[in-house]
Amino acid sequence: MSRTVVAAVNNLFFVGKLEAAARRAPVDLKFASSSADLLEKVRAGAALIVFDLGDESVGALATLKELKSRPETSAVPTLGFLRHTQPEIAERAREAGCEKVMVRSEFSDRLVELLRG
Repeated sequence: MSRTVVAAVNNLFFVGKLEAAARRAPVDLKFASSSADLLEKVRAGAALIVFDLGDESVGALATLKELKSRPETSAVPTLGFLRHTQPEIAERAREAGCEKVMVRSEFSDRLVELLRG
């Protein structure tokens, strides 16, 4: 497995979905518990970063801005998912540099495909 995906996801439902999809994709999946942890894991090599935009424990919007401002991490693709009732967060995530923002249902339906790239 050469493709590494770093995920800032704490919701156990989506952690399980990501783990199952990572086995099918197959990709090397690493979870980050904080902004600093995420930045460290991305610098070590990542092909994709996944954010649960509805979970503020990692500070997704601030972390996105930080990632996109650093030359060594700015080119790593980012994907964020959220509830359909959060359009304002979706817009702020796009403004922060998140290339792909989608609702949870679409994220779940396309997860293996998204992890494969």
